[in-house]
Amino acid sequence: MLAPLTISDADLIVPIGKGSEQVGVIALWGIRDSALDEATTHDLALIASWCMPALGIAAWAAAGSAGRQRRAG
Repeated sequence: MLAPLTISDADLIVPIGKGSEQVGVIALWGIRDSALDEATTHDLALIASWCMPALGIAAWAAAGSAGRQRRAG
């Protein structure tokens, strides 16, 4: 049986932020020790920086569609 994953057990964690506010994290489990290096951390931080605009667009679209549903009903 698999145990539930927890952030504290992740091999690598990088925050997703908006300014000084943390809005989420990218957490990876099962990374070989040999792969835990500065380049891997840098690449994951770069991916995290791309996530915030996408999360903002998704939240804006969800809020907009919820509003349209209310007006239509």
